[in-house]
Amino acid sequence: VRVVGCVGPLLQTQESLRPFLESCLPLLWNDLSLNSEQLRWLVAIGVLVEILKVVSGPAFEPLQGVYFNHLLESCHPGGFFTPTRSFEVRKAALEGVGVCASHGGAAFHPHVPASVALCTAILATEMANEDDAHELGIRDRAASTLAEICKHHRDKVPKFMEVLSLWMDWLPITTLEECAETCHMVMCELVRDGPLGPASPLFPRVLSVIGQLDPEEEEYSEGLTQLLAAVVRQAKALPPDQLRKFMGGLDKSERRSLEAWGQQA
Repeated sequence: VRVVGCVGPLLQTQESLRPFLESCLPLLWNDLSLNSEQLRWLVAIGVLVEILKVVSGPAFEPLQGVYFNHLLESCHPGGFFTPTRSFEVRKAALEGVGVCASHGGAAFHPHVPASVALCTAILATEMANEDDAHELGIRDRAASTLAEICKHHRDKVPKFMEVLSLWMDWLPITTLEECAETCHMVMCELVRDGPLGPASPLFPRVLSVIGQLDPEEEEYSEGLTQLLAAVVRQAKALPPDQLRKFMGGLDKSERRSLEAWGQQA
């Protein structure tokens, strides 16, 4: 697993390694069986995902065509006639689906319904233990993957506003920093682009989410800080009655955080 963690940085600096690693993918995947150890699944998925992250354009589609269904299947928990998959394997596979959504272009369109159904099912399933880090992590990753789908393939998402509503119910993300960055940035972009803007019934929920992100207690990237501050400034520019209505549904700490975000440069 540590070796897999080095693959991404190596591919960023040593492009010549990619053909060799791609040639290893069939060996890694063809050697897997339902009864293979979870670690072997994790290695195969991890190497694939790191390759997908650095591939774009015409080179991406063949990889997606060969391996996407394997990724999608690996996201499921298993059971009954298949071995139970670990949370780590499922999270890695979900990340791969998200990478396909962000890099796959039009070739990903046929996969949108199944991918959305997978992510929404994970988010809608009641947690056996709300304090379990593994259960929280798999849902955070599903939310991040769903964010990528909604960002890049909005017009192909069935019942888009219903999906957004379910997704918003899981925000803010508090456990996985990478997933939090993705989800909160996409949320702000959807405000800017309209679906979650002030005319949306979900806009009060957006303000509540931002209100739960304290700019004084956590560090945020410059890009996310600017987007969050822009949403708050957009809200403040609304007619007073409308703004008062939105703010009335927030508690004191949320209103205080919104005020702080509005003062960000």
